[in-house]
Amino acid sequence: MKISLLPVLAISLLSLSIAGSGQTTGWYKSFTGAISKSPVTLHLHKMGQTYAGYYYYNTVQQPIYLIGDDTATGDGRIRLNGFAPQNDADYTSEVLTLSIKGSKCTGQWQKDETATGLPFSATEKYPSSFLFDMIYTAETVKLKPEMAGSPEASFEAASVWPKEKTTASVFTRLLINAAFGATNTRQEIGKTLLDNKKEFIDHYLEENKNVPDSEIVQNIQSYTNSETRRMLVVYHSPQLLTLGSRYYSYAGGAHGNYGTTYTTIDLSSIKKLVLADILTPDGIDNLNGLLEKHFRQQYRLEDTESLGEGGLFEDTIAANDNFYITGKGIGFSYAPYEIGPYALGEINLFIPFTELSAYLQPDFKKLISP
Repeated sequence: MKISLLPVLAISLLSLSIAGSGQTTGWYKSFTGAISKSPVTLHLHKMGQTYAGYYYYNTVQQPIYLIGDDTATGDGRIRLNGFAPQNDADYTSEVLTLSIKGSKCTGQWQKDETATGLPFSATEKYPSSFLFDMIYTAETVKLKPEMAGSPEASFEAASVWPKEKTTASVFTRLLINAAFGATNTRQEIGKTLLDNKKEFIDHYLEENKNVPDSEIVQNIQSYTNSETRRMLVVYHSPQLLTLGSRYYSYAGGAHGNYGTTYTTIDLSSIKKLVLADILTPDGIDNLNGLLEKHFRQQYRLEDTESLGEGGLFEDTIAANDNFYITGKGIGFSYAPYEIGPYALGEINLFIPFTELSAYLQPDFKKLISP
């Protein structure tokens, strides 16, 4: 099982992309185009030399996470690895290599490192006037600056931020701030991210200030900390906006913890969607069976085998509140240890609306109608 862990930028200065400032260290762009002849949409976010986002085939609209940078190729192109659940119950690392010139994005997509590339071509395009800036900050501090090989704490936080102050964008700003734990959810996200960074670094230095040097030297890894959180666009239509807050935290030990928390906003009614807004009671009752069905398909588990034999803790999968919506389906995300061991990674199960058509709420149907 290949597990995607979020890399942490070792940057010791504040980097903010501010509307109208002319800075290009961070941005969000939406592209529509095709891989070979298959129409796709790409939501891409730049944070310095790091890029992250989601793409999906328009016929399916199941989001595939991408992460990479513009240093690996040596010529300034962007190299992204994509992590899509496959029928062999593994995560195949796709490769998308891009160049962006003006509003055009071109390159190639590969199923894996050794596969023949297929052409990718797309044009910058947005579903509405609801646009975003990309705001981020990152810093690394040494626990003992005078010590050679001192352990470090690294912090990164990044978020899309609606540009205009419409009713929908103001509501979205409130939800984004709340996701980052802001006490004042009406403040600018830049201040929230800086507050998060200061709290993390201050806590790290204070917690370890009295640890003897001899103890640190013997246990460098135990005193190495990092935290990354990024709020990214997963799906966007004129009626719906789905955001994903991806996090990674390491505080010593064998491995870090990670996962993604999703939020879908009804942009017409200006509200955060809950399951009851999407499905009838009968539809919600049917979710567990559909989740089990898709887990078995994705992990190639026979009907005669228990879910425990597939690695889960229990012999059932219950729908949780951590779901994401696109125009074609609903996905449920489970963090490591939530329903299975760390080795299974983050489990994402996507159910097409064609399997739930009899249970969709009438008002929700209007949001996904062509």
